[in-house]
Amino acid sequence: MRTIFVALCLLLCACSQGPTLAAVDGSDANVGSDAATMDSPSLDAPSTEDTGVFDAQEDGATSADAASADAEAGCTSTVAMPPYSDRTMNEEFTDPPVCTGCPSPYADVEELSVATLPDGATSLRVAGTARGATQCEWFVSNSSCGHTGGRILTDPEGGGQFSTTLPVFCGTNVVRIVCRNDRGARVLVRRIEGPRCSGRDLRVTLAWDMAGLDLELHLLRAPRALNSMTDDCTWFTCMSPAGLEWGAPGDTDNPRKDIDNTGSFGPENIYLDRAPAGTYYVMVEHWSRSGQPSTADVDIIVRERSVARLRRSMFPRQWVWNVGTITFPEGRFTPTDTALDCNASWMTTSRGCDLPLP
Repeated sequence: MRTIFVALCLLLCACSQGPTLAAVDGSDANVGSDAATMDSPSLDAPSTEDTGVFDAQEDGATSADAASADAEAGCTSTVAMPPYSDRTMNEEFTDPPVCTGCPSPYADVEELSVATLPDGATSLRVAGTARGATQCEWFVSNSSCGHTGGRILTDPEGGGQFSTTLPVFCGTNVVRIVCRNDRGARVLVRRIEGPRCSGRDLRVTLAWDMAGLDLELHLLRAPRALNSMTDDCTWFTCMSPAGLEWGAPGDTDNPRKDIDNTGSFGPENIYLDRAPAGTYYVMVEHWSRSGQPSTADVDIIVRERSVARLRRSMFPRQWVWNVGTITFPEGRFTPTDTALDCNASWMTTSRGCDLPLP
């Protein structure tokens, strides 16, 4: 649907079950809101009894390539670590170790055989086959307690073919591909050097399930600017190599959307190398006209360190999820977690939801 809309544009010029939240402030935050009925116009913000405010530690801003990825297993983040976090070196294995009928050994995964990514790389395209797999997942971690993951569109007939584009961190990355069937899992671990850089101030990654068709990630610098040409980093403003011009002229303060998806699973990814002082807003549209209510996950990573993962279940199409805010220079994330039905005000004046948002 969005492809058709983009073509036309070129020619012419979320009620939900509450989320699960984890953070790295040293508390076991698991904040959720009560379930609401499908016709409710919005959801209340989650309880803030556990403060709901999370600061990124300043030591996370140091260069990610200065430390070993082996430190991943020792991360103190309360954001759930990815599976097999104790395996950080190149290997392939099955779980259980002796598994009759597990997916076959990985084939055609040359992209994951590269030891070092080129300078400036922010993502990695991967494809391959694990014959017999019916479901595959991806996970990417760094050495500064930053990590994210999601599912991969996989051949449903058991051919085990998969492909996706993954976000990568500065410095050392550990990439894990996990393909499963009803007998067990086959796990591929690859250690890949990303670009040598001092770490990014902010990265936000969105992933979702099979039911959702084209969820859309937004990073805004003004609260009521959803789908603004100047204040909203999203699919039609932020996909160029230069990103969206924010702050002083130059590249380091420009947000960029380097991964965009228009089908199931995602992911989508937005990053900002250096965030000018101020407050930034993370929002998600369920953009599709045909997708079913979806479960979506958003990872908030500040200065290369995972700060929170929020989940929203049964997120309907043409609703907007107001995820939360990040304030710089302190790098503080505050969850908002409200959802708004935008079906009655969809694409009347803009390229998505037209309602003013708080």
